[in-house]
Parts: sequence; C-alpha cells; structure tokens
Amino acid sequence: MPDAFTSPPPGEPIPAPGPSDAAAPRLPDPPDDGRIYVDPAAPITVHSAAAAPTGEQLVAYAMTLRGTARGRVRENVNDFTQWYYGDNTAASWCLIFVCWCFNHFGALHLLGGKIAYVPSLKGRVGSKWHTDRKLIARGDPVTFDFNRSGEPEHVGFFVKWLDSGHTTFESIEGNTGNDQVATRTRYWSDVYGFVKPGLAASDPSRYPGVIYRYVAGAMMHDAHVKWIQQRLGAHKHPVTVDSYYGPATAAAVTAFQKGAHLSADGEVGPKTWAALAD
Repeated sequence: MPDAFTSPPPGEPIPAPGPSDAAAPRLPDPPDDGRIYVDPAAPITVHSAAAAPTGEQLVAYAMTLRGTARGRVRENVNDFTQWYYGDNTAASWCLIFVCWCFNHFGALHLLGGKIAYVPSLKGRVGSKWHTDRKLIARGDPVTFDFNRSGEPEHVGFFVKWLDSGHTTFESIEGNTGNDQVATRTRYWSDVYGFVKPGLAASDPSRYPGVIYRYVAGAMMHDAHVKWIQQRLGAHKHPVTVDSYYGPATAAAVTAFQKGAHLSADGEVGPKTWAALAD
C-alpha cells in the first residue's frame, strides 16, 4: 500500500477543483471486454525504491482502482488526496493518482517525487518528457491540453492504441468522469506531451494483446517488435532487428505466414505470435 503521509513539496500550487477534468471533451468509453487485469485476491509485490515497475504492472494496478474514488468523502476529497495533503484539502487529483500508483511500487523517484500540479510535470522530469507518439508505451503518464491553453490540465496512464493510424488510444485516469478512476478513449490531438519515466521492460516473449502491423508515419516500436524480428530470423525470414515494425518487417511476417499456412496479412496477432514462438 502507499506510504504514510509525507508533506507535499513546499510552495507547490494546489490544483484547483474545476470543470476541466470532469467535463473534458471525450469519445465514448471503450466497451468492457471482460479482461481481468489483476486477481484482487493475489498479493501485489511492492518493489524496493531501487526498482522500476513495468508498464504492464502500472496499468494492471491502476485498473484495480477503477470506480468511484476510494475513500471518497466528497468531490475531490478521497484517499488519494488525503494521502497527498494529509487533510481534507479538495484538489484536482489526476496527477496525485499517477503518483499513488508509482508509489505503490516504491517508484516515486521516477517522477522526481510527489507532485500534484500538472503544468509542473514537464519541468520536473526534464529529459524524460516527450511528444513523439512513436515512443509512447503502456504505462507512460500522458498529459492533455483539452482547452488549447498551451499547458496541460489533465494526466493519465497510456494503455494502448485503438486504431492503426494512432489517432485514438485508451487511457486509465483518476479524477475523470464522475470523480472516479476510469478507462477513457482519447484523441492524440488533445495530448500535450508524455513522460517516459524509465519503466522496466516487460517480458517480450509474452503476447501483449496488441495486433502489430505496419503504420506509415507512426511505426509501432517496442521490445515486442524486437522479439518478433528475432523470431522471424529464427524462422529463416531475417530482418534488421531495430524494434520498429516497418515495411520490411511486415513483408517478412507475410512470407512467414504463407509458409505457416496462416492468413498472410503482414500483421502479428495471437495466431501468428504463437507460430513465431514455436
């Protein structure tokens, strides 16, 4: 569980409760797909301060907190805000929720410590701040400027892309909807920037539940693509192992699929993944 209360940074602005988090423009929520992200009865390992969680672990833990804010006293006052402020201070708590999840794994140091004011996040994380969508990955904190004010007013965890063009994605956020933790469908056009905090690599040999395909101008790029490329080489369809799912990788996948009597579409879903793993 999160640590006992420690004082927030001196002089940090209290993020005022307001309509921006609750009433931001939005698409409908993704349908509940019945996935179980974490067994609530299973113990969750809390990492040491020297460790870093994987993006899968951060998202899985955040998913267990979905619903009305835990310990809710009134709007913008709950267990998350009381952990941060140590009293009944009412505050916008989307970034506090992100800090809570990092703290659960003993990894607040990856964000430079506690922080609640979203516009301060970019300056806090320095070189960990990014805007290139090709780099974003599961578990990265992503910020939004819905109001086009030139600074962010909301933040959540990136979960996955929802379209091949990388224009919409799923996130898991605190202080969203009716004062709760929820999954949301978001437009990339609303993104201000995101943080790559230095998360641990997930096991690239496990199918991540994402269909890998070539997307011109926004190539999919992560450790799972590297694994695909390595397995293509093992099956005598070698490509450059650079972790980018480009046209050469798609062509090699198509050739592999033909030889494996699979649908030759150049995309790696569960069946092609299983065949590559053999």
